[in-house]
Amino acid sequence: MAQYSYQQTAQNIFCQVKTVDELAYLLKTQVFALEFFASNPSYNEFKIPKKKGGFRLLEDPEENLKAIQRELNYYLQCCYYLKRTSAAYAFQLADDDDDKTEIRNLLSNAQCHISRPWMLNADFLDFFHQVSQQEVFETFLCSPFDFQEDLALLLTNLTTYKGRLPMGAPTSPVLSNFATIGLDYDLLDYSKKHKWVYTRYADDLTFSSYNTITNEHLLEIKGICKLYNYVFNENKVRIFSPEMPKTVTGLKVSDTIGLPDDYVANLTKEIQKLAHVQEINYRTGKEESAWVKKFEQQIEGHLEFMRFILGNAHQDYQDMARFYEKAQNPAANYDPVSWLEIGYIDWKPKRK
Repeated sequence: MAQYSYQQTAQNIFCQVKTVDELAYLLKTQVFALEFFASNPSYNEFKIPKKKGGFRLLEDPEENLKAIQRELNYYLQCCYYLKRTSAAYAFQLADDDDDKTEIRNLLSNAQCHISRPWMLNADFLDFFHQVSQQEVFETFLCSPFDFQEDLALLLTNLTTYKGRLPMGAPTSPVLSNFATIGLDYDLLDYSKKHKWVYTRYADDLTFSSYNTITNEHLLEIKGICKLYNYVFNENKVRIFSPEMPKTVTGLKVSDTIGLPDDYVANLTKEIQKLAHVQEINYRTGKEESAWVKKFEQQIEGHLEFMRFILGNAHQDYQDMARFYEKAQNPAANYDPVSWLEIGYIDWKPKRK
């Protein structure tokens, strides 16, 4: 890390705030707005379906509250960057340009577990909702913030909803990371004792080892997490033995990192759908619709993820990129067709 970074500067500025007036100035808002939203948080609640069944509750803050949370999130992220544990890999600022030794993301999280024959995966149940308002309040009272109780309470009320972190607020991810610092250290100590590797990507915990991982180990890990009031989603707890294929946060892990088995097949189907739509548009002379543009953006996102995981030079990525480019540009032998050429004008109904 650079000896003097922008994260350190931001932390110094934020942690020197003493009054609501100073906080309002820093967050580019008014005192009355902070006090109003702290006492009257407004969220739009809705449910979205999960891939494997059931629904996930989302709580989207009102736009003005969300704007305040976004400004606050920047300073919280800078503070967490300087305090983060070696286990945490999700919801973090990018590293300094001159510090490329420890990049934290989905890929580097999985890379920590390459070539280890034993693995334990676990997932917290309703992670954000398990972080209580009291825990957030105590976070603002402690280092590096050390805020007075009135300011800590205001910040807590600006970032919590119904007594816990809301699923949808910009500040919830970083505050969940703060809340699990103690747990991370305890699980790191436990893993070091057993010569394991432990990483946490948000609510996904992964332990890997050259030695056997047993159900007894799992019970001990559950006991540590219970001390912090976290429980696992039992449907997502799994111990992998050496002969079993392994995944970490959806990525295949062996002696290399790979995409899920169905990733390329599913992306191929999506690009084929786009190709059919583009061909119809081309042959009928229609302009590209907003829906098609959004569909293209989704496919480009999947392609970028593929490139991120496999690299630019990987043959599968290059083949898929060419396939996508071809889908966007229908074959030259398909000349645009006017509706006038289809023969509708000459069509006449049959007489009865």
